[in-house]
Amino acid sequence: MIAILLVFPFAALAAPDSPQELGPLVITKQKNFLLGSYASDSEKTSVFNYQSSLENLSCLPVDLQARRLASGIQSDFSLRGSTYSQVLILINGQRVNDPQTAHHNSDLPFTKADLEQIEVIPGAGSSLFGADAIGGAINFNLKSPGEKKTVWEFAAGNQRNGYGLFSLSDRAGALGWRLSVEDSRSRGFRDDTDYQKFTSSLAADWQFPGGDWKNNFGC
Repeated sequence: MIAILLVFPFAALAAPDSPQELGPLVITKQKNFLLGSYASDSEKTSVFNYQSSLENLSCLPVDLQARRLASGIQSDFSLRGSTYSQVLILINGQRVNDPQTAHHNSDLPFTKADLEQIEVIPGAGSSLFGADAIGGAINFNLKSPGEKKTVWEFAAGNQRNGYGLFSLSDRAGALGWRLSVEDSRSRGFRDDTDYQKFTSSLAADWQFPGGDWKNNFGC
């Protein structure tokens, strides 16, 4: 046998003449590999007087690596030991991951006055939510404009730290709306630690017979 392989080495490596058909590969969506989800309620956590909506994540099983969590400045998310680029960020179930770098995923276009609930979904969820959900997903659910309400907050501290929030919501019949503006800035405690973050958002809700129309705009 060894002599035959030495004399005809290419005969042993030759491919079969007829192609071979492989069995079908079926991919289905399922939640079997997802762990139990966790959620925070902004109404209940309001007693902590969080300055940033991201601070609500401090009471959930998420590893946060932030330059300044209180202001939501360049925060990285990690679930179940994943890297910051393996966590999918959703707003009302819609993907909002930054296409340039996952370091910018915390630059969310809403204020803490717009947030209703944060849902953390750990586990391999790429088959359900798409790419980047290897470690899991974090879903930010925003409030629908409701009764007439005005929110006005100010804060100041050393190193010229400043924070301001203004939110106004109202409803006229079937149409509800909310306008929110938030500004956070600091001179920094040393060189290259200064920051400034400005966020504005507009939410609209129109209810009509047989359904409703909801939309959120932010920058």
